Amino acid sequence: MKNLLVSKKLKAGLLVAAAVASGSAAAEAAAEVTAATTSFQAFFTDNANLIGGVMLTAAFVAIGWKWLKGTAFS
Repeated sequence: MKNLLVSKKLKAGLLVAAAVASGSAAAEAAAEVTAATTSFQAFFTDNANLIGGVMLTAAFVAIGWKWLKGTAFS
């Protein structure tokens, strides 16, 4: 009976040790994930701003072209 109790305590101790070890590994992975997320966010924001600027420019060019056609052919 005593061996069974020691075995349960040993298993519980190993489980706690594994949880602590995986917790520190998760903390290291969190830094990598944070770096990747920041990099993606900066990349996405830059490209979204570029695409938005191009679309606004195209809209203003289209409006200007329509205005020029209207003044030339009216």
